[in-house]
Amino acid sequence: MKRTSDASAMARCIGTTLGLVLLLLIMGAPRAWAGADPAFSFYGYGKIVPVPNPAIAGETTTITVKVDNLGDTAATNVDVQLSFNDWGVTFMGWQPIGTQTVSTIAAGGTADVVFTYVFENRTHTCLEALITGADEDTDPNNDRGQINMEVINSGETFGYNVPIVNHGEGDL
Repeated sequence: MKRTSDASAMARCIGTTLGLVLLLLIMGAPRAWAGADPAFSFYGYGKIVPVPNPAIAGETTTITVKVDNLGDTAATNVDVQLSFNDWGVTFMGWQPIGTQTVSTIAAGGTADVVFTYVFENRTHTCLEALITGADEDTDPNNDRGQINMEVINSGETFGYNVPIVNHGEGDL
């Protein structure tokens, strides 16, 4: 008798686990199942693109923000706000660069919103894009994207040092 109840309990556990795994596989990445869903995929990486990067203090930087519509209907009147925070230089927190409205983003489509800005200080800064309004938005959890960016002085170079460790037995 004990074997049957143990086997039965194990079968229920496996069934529940398989059900959860299947649910996760079916759902995949967060996505809206109905309606419009203007969004920043990948938390803004590759979706907020400054040129030049790094930006040059005192010169114009063009920042393209790509907004995805993950929903199955068109997103309309999508307000996109871009801000920066120069962390400890001006001590002003998030400072707005501007807000623009995209009239329509087709279902499954994208729209580019272009901002220009002149950064005044040489520093590490963050850029943040927010969807502050839309006629339809089924998932407000993906309405924010952010990237890190450096602002340097003209003629200065900037590089990131990335340590590489070989844990293998042969040479890299």
